[in-house]
Amino acid sequence: MKNFFTITETAFAAMLLASAVAVHAADEATERRLGIRAVANGDYSNAVNFFKSALALSGEDQEKWAANAVDLAAAKLRTGDLAGARELLAEFRSRFPARSAGLLPGEIMIAERKYDDAEKFFQSLAASAADPELSCQARYALALSRLHQNKFPAALADLEQLERENADLPSWAARAHLTRIYTLLASGDLKTAEELLKQDKYRKELPDRYRRLELALMLKRRQFDSFYRLWPEIAAEAGDRQDKLLYDLAVSGALQAAAAKQYDAAVRLLNDGFRFAGNDLERRNALRELINVDAVVDPERAADAIKRYLEFFPEANDRTELLLRGARLLASVKSYDRAIALFTQVTGDNRIPTEQRLGAAREAAVTAQAAGRPEVARRMYRYLIEQAETPDQRLEGNYLFGEYSFREKNFRQAANLLKTVADSGSNRADAARYRLLQSLVELKRYKEAEPVAEALRRSPVQTHATSADFYRALLLEKAGHSAEARSEYLKFLVAHPDSEYSPRALFSAAELAMELREYPAAVREFFEFAEKNPKSDSAPAALYQAMQSGYFARNAAETRRAIELLEKKYPESPVVIESRLQLADYLIRDADYDGALAQLAEVEKYPAAKSPETASELLYDHARIARLQRQDEDALKFLEQLLKEHPSNAFGAEAALSAGNLKADQGNYREALKFYERALTLGPAGRNAELTRGRIADARYNIYAETLDKNDLDQAAAIYRELADGSGNPQVMLQSLYKYGKCCELMDEREDALRAYEKLLYLAGDLQRRGIAPDPVWTSRGAYQAVLLNLKDGTPASARRALEDIRLYEELKLTGAGEDFARIKQEIKQRYNLEEK
Repeated sequence: MKNFFTITETAFAAMLLASAVAVHAADEATERRLGIRAVANGDYSNAVNFFKSALALSGEDQEKWAANAVDLAAAKLRTGDLAGARELLAEFRSRFPARSAGLLPGEIMIAERKYDDAEKFFQSLAASAADPELSCQARYALALSRLHQNKFPAALADLEQLERENADLPSWAARAHLTRIYTLLASGDLKTAEELLKQDKYRKELPDRYRRLELALMLKRRQFDSFYRLWPEIAAEAGDRQDKLLYDLAVSGALQAAAAKQYDAAVRLLNDGFRFAGNDLERRNALRELINVDAVVDPERAADAIKRYLEFFPEANDRTELLLRGARLLASVKSYDRAIALFTQVTGDNRIPTEQRLGAAREAAVTAQAAGRPEVARRMYRYLIEQAETPDQRLEGNYLFGEYSFREKNFRQAANLLKTVADSGSNRADAARYRLLQSLVELKRYKEAEPVAEALRRSPVQTHATSADFYRALLLEKAGHSAEARSEYLKFLVAHPDSEYSPRALFSAAELAMELREYPAAVREFFEFAEKNPKSDSAPAALYQAMQSGYFARNAAETRRAIELLEKKYPESPVVIESRLQLADYLIRDADYDGALAQLAEVEKYPAAKSPETASELLYDHARIARLQRQDEDALKFLEQLLKEHPSNAFGAEAALSAGNLKADQGNYREALKFYERALTLGPAGRNAELTRGRIADARYNIYAETLDKNDLDQAAAIYRELADGSGNPQVMLQSLYKYGKCCELMDEREDALRAYEKLLYLAGDLQRRGIAPDPVWTSRGAYQAVLLNLKDGTPASARRALEDIRLYEELKLTGAGEDFARIKQEIKQRYNLEEK
């Protein structure tokens, strides 16, 4: 039943205490009385007007002003004017800081979704109130607050206690009893609700209230025919009096009738609902449903009828509603351009109240999205913000535009718009946080996302709180807290096994298990994911990672099962080949060459193995295996075949580099140089480019050693110097500094060599201070050469410099170096009679 069980204190009070509004009069007492009656009748718009008038007529009478201000704020709150209610409460408190505003502060807290604060307020008020009536009001409000949050057990307990403890206040006992029945209906406990109804505890005093609740029970049980047989008598008794519950019953019954295609009954009920409506919004809703029923056969014809009606009656007071209905009907049959034209008639007419124009803009934006007209959608969302007259309206505009921006993947704009709403405390704050959180994650602004997720976890909306639990785990993962993130993912899966986020949580938990080297758990969870989500795009990846985890767990059976499942369920997936190639790579690292060759043989059976990417990888792996088995000539043949058939492929540069290394190992540096230069041509950038340039320099250096051609030495020194100055890899810098120093020594540039070696020492110390272990081999060699160069001068000053170099090296506390610095240091001290500083 649409909106049937959305209840507030005043809505239920309207059901219990219905009365008519009297004729308007212009004195404070009469205006106040009319306001009170309007509230009792659920007519909050008129109540606001009456209380405003009473407030203005209060004069200097502080008691009257206080009473009217509180009631006006409460009426504003019922019409949705939260800001106005807060403003009046603030003014009341500034005038009467020691005086109670009754239930109003708690009601405002509820409107702000500060439910915990509201409940504490009502509990405190109930406990401290000297007036039994006020105490009952507070306890009743507490129960309704919990009912509003769907805390049915708590609400039922409150109502039962209120009824039991107030036998001497029969009106409150009756109200609590009937509201308890209503709560049972709302919670779905129809059996208990029926049992209480049958007790007839207050039926004699309130027979009409019982009949209404019985009608509600029938609708909850979808016993429409029984409901409709009793409805005419109930509707006739009510006459034209506004009645919230009867309105809800009529509209809910009409929706059931329409769903059952009982259109005559639906029309009757909607007309009754329109009569019982207590405000314009309810009347518009009834009229909209009525038009939908009338237009069920041909919505466009209904829209044409609305257009003709407006041509005859251009000043009709329902003109806006009819325009909107017509637009909606047109949109329902995808006549989008005509629908947008009607919506823009509303947005472009400044005589129409702002709220209605904003509503039309919202719907126009949605229609424009459906029509594929983003420029119109964006214009309408901007309209919502620019035309807003109240903070709440502006917040709504920001929220809707932000949500639209999120769907359009404009995450930066979405985050900017939604943050304003999330920080507002409005009733859209949680919904805004939900999209804001996702936007920040997409933008990789994880630190900003953390407090948003924590706030969203407290949302009364379960889907929002659930999503926040998931994102809490995800943010822990992004922050590098792998073990804690995995624990949170697993907790999430236990708490929310059927959540839309559960597949992602399971996959992430498995990945983290793999990262944490909990391989048996990773295997189990990857298989579980693939089994539960066979149609997911991530299912092949899960099996691929199950293969990896199975291998690392040294579980050959699970490794094989993962590959077999991939081949069986996803034969066309590229992951099938990739899994065998990866397994071959693992086996190569383990020196299981026969096992690796068996995997490569399986890959070669696939038609896709003939693709350049796979074929080149196969050749490269064969070359690796041959090289590791010391079959260098076979390895070179595979590499040369790869360079001949697939030189531009991803493995081309690596193949040339490997071929160069083979030639260098054979001492054929000129052939090696050719391969290295080709490798640099094929891969001028990337992870192997620096390595290749270093190998070119090594080849030039070795050729110089054979020919003493200074041109080769100069070229080697130039490359080493460039790598020493500009490499992003600290270890490459250390190695290059040492080799550059050796080149300088061969060129008799002693000072340049010494500067290179000593720079190497200082760089090693800096790396160690930054937590990076320097390469012990190149560091010790550089330090040794620096000491030897200093000692060649044979002066005490150069000896002291040599001792300083030894000191710098010893501070590094490296192990595994072959140079005997202790002996050299002792000889220096003895020869030059020096002491360490």
